[in-house]
Amino acid sequence: MNAIMNGMSLHGGIFPIGGTFLVFMDYGRNAVRMSALMGIRTIYVFSHDSVALGEEGPTHQPIEHLTTLRSTPNMHTWRPASLIEPAVAWKKALKNKDGPTSIILSRQNLKNFFN
Repeated sequence: MNAIMNGMSLHGGIFPIGGTFLVFMDYGRNAVRMSALMGIRTIYVFSHDSVALGEEGPTHQPIEHLTTLRSTPNMHTWRPASLIEPAVAWKKALKNKDGPTSIILSRQNLKNFFN
């Protein structure tokens, strides 16, 4: 999926946005890395970032994935921690013209710190 998104963006006329569970980023890690190194404009939405045990079980607890995304050169990485921050992340991701953006979302409910 990530490699296809890169090709769509390079071909032109399409601004691809794709999403999956964060733990499955490993399947497309090479394509995500290449999009960052090549400056390809895409948005990756990775969900279920949590170490809390959910119905998916312990195999779906991403541990090293966020660190990998944050350490990838030219990758804009957002990990919202409140109800307002996802909107800011989306706004910045849509304005970013310099390469890929990763938005990592939690499975748990987030608190509103701005009441």
